[in-house]
Amino acid sequence: MDDIHHYPLSNEAENTLKRMFRRKISDKEILNLVMEKYKNETLVNKKETKKMDEKPRIIRSMGLLKKS
Repeated sequence: MDDIHHYPLSNEAENTLKRMFRRKISDKEILNLVMEKYKNETLVNKKETKKMDEKPRIIRSMGLLKKS
């Protein structure tokens, strides 16, 4: 899973994750999707890009809500 820190997400993986976040899919389902794409080698884009040598960037932040 170290690839996710060194290579950009594939377009397909990025679009699928965005849809899942919008639908508020459970963390477990998102993890299952990520693991499936990793096993199928469709999670990151290794072929078209060089390994990213820059420091990690925050591309999405998630807020926390206080339960009432």
